Amino acid sequence: STQSHGEVSFISTTAMDDFLDLDDDTTSRPPAADASVYTLANDAEFDDLLGTNEFVPVASSTPVADLTFVSTSPTFDDAPNTTEENSATPVSEASAASLSPHVSPHAAAPHKKRDNFVDLALSRHEEAHPATAAPADATPLASITVSDPVKQGEGLQAYITYKITSRIPDYQNPDHINTFNVVRRYRDFEWLHAELGEKFPGIIIPPLPEKIIVGRFSPEFVESRRRMLDRFLTRIAHHEDLRYSADLKNFLEAKDSAFETYKDSIMRRRKDSRGFMSVLNAFSQTVTNTLSGSRERSKTQVDLQFDEMETYLTNLETQLTNVHKNAEKLVARLSDTAGGLFEFGLASTLLGQCESNGVGSSLNRLGSTADRLSVTCHEEVERETLYFEEPLKDYIRIVGAVKDALKTRTTALAALSAAEHNLDAKRTKSAKLAMQGGKNMQDKQKQAEREVEDADRRVAECRLSLERITKSLTREMQRFKEEKEKDMQQLLVDYVNMQLEHAKKVQAAWQGLLSEVTTPPASTATASGSRHRRPTETHSPTA
Repeated sequence: STQSHGEVSFISTTAMDDFLDLDDDTTSRPPAADASVYTLANDAEFDDLLGTNEFVPVASSTPVADLTFVSTSPTFDDAPNTTEENSATPVSEASAASLSPHVSPHAAAPHKKRDNFVDLALSRHEEAHPATAAPADATPLASITVSDPVKQGEGLQAYITYKITSRIPDYQNPDHINTFNVVRRYRDFEWLHAELGEKFPGIIIPPLPEKIIVGRFSPEFVESRRRMLDRFLTRIAHHEDLRYSADLKNFLEAKDSAFETYKDSIMRRRKDSRGFMSVLNAFSQTVTNTLSGSRERSKTQVDLQFDEMETYLTNLETQLTNVHKNAEKLVARLSDTAGGLFEFGLASTLLGQCESNGVGSSLNRLGSTADRLSVTCHEEVERETLYFEEPLKDYIRIVGAVKDALKTRTTALAALSAAEHNLDAKRTKSAKLAMQGGKNMQDKQKQAEREVEDADRRVAECRLSLERITKSLTREMQRFKEEKEKDMQQLLVDYVNMQLEHAKKVQAAWQGLLSEVTTPPASTATASGSRHRRPTETHSPTA
């Protein structure tokens, strides 16, 4: 469909099938006749709330069937790299492209930049930049490491900081690597996670490790969290869309004061222009509450497919949780076995010291073997925790992140439904005023018609947003499915190999002990044998 303003037509969207290649229920789309009344927003209040779409002007005579959506906003591909190594200057979202060292090598001609903080287009990747997917061959960040956890402060004010080292290739000079070192605390990671979720609706945001109250400064927990935070940043850096975020760039590069300044600037701007998902939530909730008695929107085939995804993810989360709980029990049992073997080995050694003959020597060997097996079991506990139990827990978090991504579509769908309800109410009101007639009603009638046009435009905007977020989710779900199958297969292979290796070590230890206790020293064997050997009978068995 097209939107028109003055004498110029603008591209706004294509059919759902063109975006998703799915069998959609076409009855849910607006009639073709409605497309002619979609107009670009001149309503300043609505533009401030939801942002302004950007469209490519085309000749007004262009057939609708020939139109395709084209974004005209600048991307990270458009700007040169001017970043200095270890720069401490905060990077605004509007200038992130010009300063980012990890931009796409496929440069494009620059376009006019929009000043709106929030854009209704769900495919936007930044508050001031559009959602243009990164090229498939774009170079990811070379490496990101989270290291050196250090406790800061005491008492209730204590917290852990982490050193983040990022080595980012310069696409203009591939042989040069920009290295940045910054220090961040956990709440900074939370900020990055929240910003990405706000600005990338329809994208699966990698999960963060959970918070705990008791034991948060224990070495085991701190190290586990460090690994999870490292994984969090690595996943973002290798995502084809998230890695171009200005928020990620500032998180990795800006020094402490500059980073706080950047976060404060976003907070100040957000007070004036709410985030994208916040707008959808507020709009859908407000209109739904007002029009609670209106008709319910029928589900399309695409809606049903996403419902199936949600059901699958819920079942997957439940079963993964069950496997993880039982894996924890097995690891705990193995840990108890390790402790039991140590105690058993100590007791056997002490008993062997009470015996001066061959039995005492065998008991000493038994105690030594049990002690070595205790160490082997402790090592196996660490391996299974690190390479099986922890990855299982991580995948439970990932499934939760996928469910959160699906919620963004649910929110967008609710916003569309609310907008349709609002349009129905405005049309009903306009029709009633038209029937009343009279000069006194002309002003009210014109106002009602403007409200219908505005409501009609909002429906078109919400429908476009839903299509975009659906497209993103479809791509993300396919990627999740492929990665999950590969990761789970490798996880199972690693677990089976760990069990085999552990079993071989245990078997080798017991076999070694058996060969020792069944072949006692020669002197002991002679003395013992002369004492316990049955004498040779010289008379007949019948005597």
